Amino acid sequence: FSNDKRHYSQALSAASNVLHLTLSCLSNGEEQLNQIFGESANGYNCLYEAETVPQVLSWMTVLCDGLCRLFSEHNKDYKNRTISAVKKYINEHVDEKITLNQLSDVFNISPNYLSILFSKYNDMGFIDYVNHAKIECAKEMLDEGTLKIYEISDKLGYESAFYFSRVFKKVEGVSPRDYINRT
Repeated sequence: FSNDKRHYSQALSAASNVLHLTLSCLSNGEEQLNQIFGESANGYNCLYEAETVPQVLSWMTVLCDGLCRLFSEHNKDYKNRTISAVKKYINEHVDEKITLNQLSDVFNISPNYLSILFSKYNDMGFIDYVNHAKIECAKEMLDEGTLKIYEISDKLGYESAFYFSRVFKKVEGVSPRDYINRT
């Protein structure tokens, strides 16, 4: 259309078809399109005010840019919700051994993609987050004072009390024993 300005009716028809598809396919399509065309008094209906092919093409450009922005935001929201759900799952299953492969099965995401998402949309990587969640739980148990260190290690799914102590010291800067004796 941009090469031959004489095809106004075809350009308008094509843009109208795109508009109809967009309204049909998007949830809250009318609201989202009016948001995209918020500068215009008639919203997305400003298409029908276009009198030339360049005006129709300009409308299409605004639509395209707006949809790209909308889809990008939706994609980011989806990723943030996914990571929030993964973090919630970790916190609810902190007493189990949690692996990236296990979580990727639960959330139907490849392990590599989950790892990348987790690092990108979180302030720490997957392993560090799991360790921090487990150590926060361990600190609560240590503060209660009813369990021994090896019992806490077992409850949190660590393979040994020695490994638990190493992780605890890495996260907290002190050993579990020193944490208990801090007062």
